[in-house]
Amino acid sequence: MLPPVVMTRGRNPWIYYRQVRSGRGDKGHDNANTSQPIDDKNAETSAVSMDSILSNDILECIFARLPIASILRASSVCKRWNDIVKSSNFQPGSLGSMKQIPWYFMFTSPDNPSGNAFDPTLRKWYSIELPCIERSNWLVASSNGLVAFMDDDSGNKLSVCNPITRRCRKLEQPPGSVSSDYRTLALSACGTMSPNYTVSVVKSKQIQENFFQWDLSIHLYDSDSMKWVSPLVEVVTGWRGGNESVICDGTLYFLLHVIGGGSGLGRRRRHSLVAYNLARGSSRGQINENTIPVPCPLTCVRLMNLKEKLVLVGGIGRQGHGDVVIKGIGIWVLNEGKDGWVEITRMPNRLFHGCGGFDEVFASGGTDEVVYVHSYGSPTLLMFDMKSEQWKSTPKCPANKKFPLQLFDGFCFEPCLGIAP
Repeated sequence: MLPPVVMTRGRNPWIYYRQVRSGRGDKGHDNANTSQPIDDKNAETSAVSMDSILSNDILECIFARLPIASILRASSVCKRWNDIVKSSNFQPGSLGSMKQIPWYFMFTSPDNPSGNAFDPTLRKWYSIELPCIERSNWLVASSNGLVAFMDDDSGNKLSVCNPITRRCRKLEQPPGSVSSDYRTLALSACGTMSPNYTVSVVKSKQIQENFFQWDLSIHLYDSDSMKWVSPLVEVVTGWRGGNESVICDGTLYFLLHVIGGGSGLGRRRRHSLVAYNLARGSSRGQINENTIPVPCPLTCVRLMNLKEKLVLVGGIGRQGHGDVVIKGIGIWVLNEGKDGWVEITRMPNRLFHGCGGFDEVFASGGTDEVVYVHSYGSPTLLMFDMKSEQWKSTPKCPANKKFPLQLFDGFCFEPCLGIAP
């Protein structure tokens, strides 16, 4: 492997890792044709700078059709190219430009938020530094090029940023109890350049001396008004909140976990979803009426928004083994009609067993038309293309286990240059 190559954009260093594909006798390097002598004097007099021929408009069109990583490298060539990329007129996501496939960032340290991001277009890993996050165990949510981070200890540190440009905005602390037992974070952004976005925080706290009753509250932040509202505060029995939620097509979905004590709660309904319409809200006492059962007994349930469709990824447990061992990983899409959950795929056995195996817990994330999955115990990343319905392996992440029990987590996000929180 060659040494990592450093790319810079402003003060943000990027490192990408490249593999050497050596042909016969090339020794890992590109061979130049040296059969003809080079006349340096003639070369100097006949050389024409393409930069002097192409106008800014043409360069913008060329850059807009490049992958994000290539645009960043181009911006470091000279001041003129850098000014074009940073210009407000430059729209890499406009019509006719190259479609940017969602990336996946994998944390590689249990203490700090360092890690590598996978670019599926160029099939390369980049070492990037995330802004506004202090530890890798913080809650993460992403939407339309923006990513939200919130500390999971007290929930009083919350920021929205663009991980590519490192532009960041700190938000006020969400209302409600600071000492919540469980909380979950979701983000929904729409528009370009400076979009309007909604941040949701769902908190769950056990009522003192009552194991079966929990206070559940929903808190919403609007970027236009820059204010928080708390449209729902309710006591639920037999269920508690978790750390999984997503906003999809104007509806907030979040996961509930059964704790027993409620009427008609069997072991097969260990999880359930709540659908909360952000526009209409919900009347008090209607949480149980707005629940959606999961498609089958699952573990490690993950929710994601793929083109405004609710997608669920979960581990399918073996009969008689409870939740300790899973026999496969499935992906479902919610059809709000009579079909309910529709199974899209299950991970092939050759991938399921060939990636070090999956236990009860694993990481997954997705957006647009891509779902990423990897075991907590291994940095081997798999991706599923919803459009072609094909599973694909990825190049090995340049990360090694520092100790046997080290875990790898991550999140999916859409790379975008022209969007700011």
